[in-house]
Amino acid sequence: MKKQRFSSMAGWLLAFCVVLSFFLPWARVSPDWDSAMELVHRLAGDEDDLLTSYLWMRPKELHDLQKMPGEGHSGYQMILLSEEETVSAVVAKSFFQMLWGDVRPGIHMKILALAPILAFLSALLLAQPKARPSWLAGMGGAALVFYLWMRFKLNDSYAERLLLHVELSYGLWITLFGLLLLAALLFLRAFLPWKGNW
Repeated sequence: MKKQRFSSMAGWLLAFCVVLSFFLPWARVSPDWDSAMELVHRLAGDEDDLLTSYLWMRPKELHDLQKMPGEGHSGYQMILLSEEETVSAVVAKSFFQMLWGDVRPGIHMKILALAPILAFLSALLLAQPKARPSWLAGMGGAALVFYLWMRFKLNDSYAERLLLHVELSYGLWITLFGLLLLAALLFLRAFLPWKGNW
């Protein structure tokens, strides 16, 4: 039986986590006093460093994960609800308003569905023992661009998220960090001359 490469096994595991997280809670509306106080600090000019803005989470975002972890709408649900006029669609509309500044149906709302697709394609490419470095680097770049684009949108609209009382949940963070790790694996396979089971 042929031995599996580490990058292949790790790629499939990460892809599974990203696909699964697409159906886990991503966001919820939860009015609380913490959001109001955080907004006051934000308006006072308190800024976060690059580490918390792009590689980890702000203290409030980390705190939000501990509250009602099973509640909220998944990425899949929010895409479906974004075009509906129901009470349940409030979270989805708030999330999209936060990201894109409007809630009109459009192709930009379907961009979220690229996350599990990118993860699956990344794992598929990592499973190929003779994948070209250019393909690996290209797919890694696509995953990294999606990650950075989402983080930029989330950071840019942080104050608006506080105003709308939108809290991010486990599903979104697993998706983002899973794609970031997949991008790192792809770049390592593409540019480092490691042999053997890597």
